[in-house]
Amino acid sequence: MKRLLLILAVVPFLLGARVQPPVSPQNPPAPGFRTEFLAGLDDVGSKLIDLAESVPAHKFDWRPAPDVRSISEVFTHVAGSNYFLLTFVGHTPPPDLPVDIERI
Repeated sequence: MKRLLLILAVVPFLLGARVQPPVSPQNPPAPGFRTEFLAGLDDVGSKLIDLAESVPAHKFDWRPAPDVRSISEVFTHVAGSNYFLLTFVGHTPPPDLPVDIERI
């Protein structure tokens, strides 16, 4: 379960990085919304991955109350939301995405 959550969290950021041309001193990133948006998404993604890796595997099923999402459901929700956020910069989520982004 933890591995699936990490994969779901990482893939949107890899997609965002793939569409950007390589950054170098000769090829600085183009200024603008898209560059800043993807950089912010990548920063948040890195922090979420660090957080997910710090949670013990046996705690992913914990929920604070019966009608509240578990830790794993929260990470899945965030990962699905990240796919949805990428639609703002022109990406289409893969058809076999295991998260229903229409419900997010």
